[in-house]
Amino acid sequence: MKLTKTRAQLSLAWASLMNAPGFVTAVIATLALTLATLFVVLSLVNSYFLKPLDVYDESRMVVVEQSLTYDDYDATGFQSYQSMVHWLKHNQSFEQSMMINAGEQIFANLDGEPKEPVLYVGGNYFDLLNTPFLMGQGFDLGETLETPDDRVVISANFWRKHYNSDPNIIGKTLSVMAGETDYVHRIVGVVDDSFSPPYMFKASDVEVWFPSSADRRFFHNDDWQSPWTNTFKNLKLIAVLKPGVTIDQVKVDLKQQIDTVKSEWLNNGGITDVKPEVTPYRDVELGNNDDLSLMMLAGAVGLLIIAVLNVSTFSSRALLLNIKPSPCRRC
Repeated sequence: MKLTKTRAQLSLAWASLMNAPGFVTAVIATLALTLATLFVVLSLVNSYFLKPLDVYDESRMVVVEQSLTYDDYDATGFQSYQSMVHWLKHNQSFEQSMMINAGEQIFANLDGEPKEPVLYVGGNYFDLLNTPFLMGQGFDLGETLETPDDRVVISANFWRKHYNSDPNIIGKTLSVMAGETDYVHRIVGVVDDSFSPPYMFKASDVEVWFPSSADRRFFHNDDWQSPWTNTFKNLKLIAVLKPGVTIDQVKVDLKQQIDTVKSEWLNNGGITDVKPEVTPYRDVELGNNDDLSLMMLAGAVGLLIIAVLNVSTFSSRALLLNIKPSPCRRC
């Protein structure tokens, strides 16, 4: 009896839907759009917020910046080469560390002398960020900041665009224009298309990497170095903490180290204090958007629930409108 009643109800529902093709189209379109939105959000959340970053060890990687205190204000997030180099060379907390900065260069030996963004990186940059190479390799881990390094790494897109996919690109040269002087660099590697530079530098389109010692904003010559007051927003340290070391311990360590050269920076241009700012690599790279990912996911699920309720409501109304009252047997 129940089975017969269920079949009758299903037949009535089907007949009602067939008599309202516009309603059926609206229902299907609503569900399809909602499900598509849900799948897109799930994909984005997984790819950018939940999936572990493809780096050496995300749980121990940090980004080091600085906070400068002047007589009448604080400046956070703008780093001087002096402090970054000192922390790079003198610390008790890092298993590995590197300095990185963004810039622009004009390439004198390429057609049109294009000006493009570049990154200056330490020798372990490519290892820490698990960089895939199409050809060649990165920089030696034993590089020194005091010795100019003439090597350069380019992206696969840069290789195709400016060198016509030359299979013998390793060893070819790339010239950088600097005033009246051109500095010639030797290409040692081509990075695969699958690699994307860190977003924290807004450098997703960077296609050329130089060693840190090639950055003449600091390593200009033996007689001049960038002053403590000359700061750069994109200049940072990326480091891997030693096992068991906490961020609070790193801050104490770096503060103690910078205070050993206090005589160099105190009252230099009005500086009264230099403090380290240490942040987990993931938080800097993703902008601490894990909470945003959960909000996006909750919003998508809520949208799906609303769509299902609306469809159910519309279906109920449609069925009611199609049910005709039984004729009065007493009439």
